[in-house]
Amino acid sequence: MSGKSGKTFAQVDLNAAVHENVGLAWSEPTALVSLVRPRLSSIARVSIAVAVAALGCTSVQAAPQGLYGKSIVVSWTEQRMQRLKGEGEFRPVTRIGGLSVYVSGAGRVFSRKSMTNPKRQASGSTDRVGSGEARDIAFEDRTMMVTLSGSSGGARRILVKFDDSFAGCTANVIRGKQEGADKIVASSVINPGRTVEVAEVKTSGESCSMKNGNVFGE
Repeated sequence: MSGKSGKTFAQVDLNAAVHENVGLAWSEPTALVSLVRPRLSSIARVSIAVAVAALGCTSVQAAPQGLYGKSIVVSWTEQRMQRLKGEGEFRPVTRIGGLSVYVSGAGRVFSRKSMTNPKRQASGSTDRVGSGEARDIAFEDRTMMVTLSGSSGGARRILVKFDDSFAGCTANVIRGKQEGADKIVASSVINPGRTVEVAEVKTSGESCSMKNGNVFGE
């Protein structure tokens, strides 16, 4: 499993980490971005400055008990105009994004963000326990909001809504540029150590599914 450098959840055994007797750091969610936001097709059309500023300003509950012992699996497609840092021209690329979240029987949240290049069949992922730097996971009623902000000039927001019995879900994914930024600059998840620049992106094909038990133990 590949991931960012530094001490992260990726450095511990994922299967062992979700057992309740493992002493891993846990922090409650700290923010919920406003849920009322239209779907946008290009980062050139959206400012996420208000959404990012909202972090830490909204009351957020812990994961609802209906999610205890369950996993949420979200996937989506991104059509980007992208280049490696230092390259001259942006070029069209396709990436398949994924987010898996497991809520333990004690309410602890474990997550994995993944990205795949379908043309080269290359992929990478980063793991986290709870909310923290660059990944905020927040719950309110039957809604889960995930804000991925580990890039310069923009962020990604994943909004998941659950049905009444927490047996099904729907997802909406938006990646937006910060106000005044002409591109998003981020470390590559697929190729750690490399930096990519994204001028435009369109998200589509979101899917969301629920599974009983720990998706990371499969």
